[in-house]
Amino acid sequence: MDAIILAGGRGTRVMELAPEFHKPLLPVNGVPMVTLAVDLALRAGVTCPVVVAAPANTEAICGALDGRPAFVVIQRQPLGAGHALLLGLQASPRPLVDCDRVLVLLSDNVSTDTDVTAVMQHPTAIGIQYIERVNAFRFARLNDDGRWCEKERLKLDGPPVACWVGPFIGWRNRMVRVLAEAVAARKPNEEVYVGPHLGNFMYSETKCPLVPVDSLDLGVTDEYRRLT
Repeated sequence: MDAIILAGGRGTRVMELAPEFHKPLLPVNGVPMVTLAVDLALRAGVTCPVVVAAPANTEAICGALDGRPAFVVIQRQPLGAGHALLLGLQASPRPLVDCDRVLVLLSDNVSTDTDVTAVMQHPTAIGIQYIERVNAFRFARLNDDGRWCEKERLKLDGPPVACWVGPFIGWRNRMVRVLAEAVAARKPNEEVYVGPHLGNFMYSETKCPLVPVDSLDLGVTDEYRRLT
């Protein structure tokens, strides 16, 4: 299996804690979050995870990885997590990967080995948590109509909604096709998100399982401070 770790975001919601683009380097128990993500992928059996970084944080991320077997790709334009994921999927040269399944991790989501194991039980799956609607606006989420969305308004009346928090596994070729189309169709200066496309990344012959996980989203200051 292959793994892509997204670590190129600006980190605008944690600017008081870290310089721009340096959110993945915030420590949890003394270890940078991006390093935790790489170690998680290595323990899952991935031989050389791909880390997608930004020009501003590449050197620092390489230092934080401290010789770990990872392939760092630079996203030279901040065009969103979807564009970053596409770059990671298309990275070359790469060690031979003999499986089309790809594990995707966010560098500001601290996940566990149990989370990854649970997701890996399925051909494709999405790690989710059911989150109260007042807080669900900042996640990619499964809308009331069964459609995955992101950065869209949400009706606050109703039960908690399934939000992507933690690892997911999708098909490489399907992800490349869907994201390449989204990048080609984007408007100038528009970011390409991952969330709206989650359902299209998955195994086509069965409904993609939503796997409850314990991952912690530390992409906002309050959540990070609550943990540390």
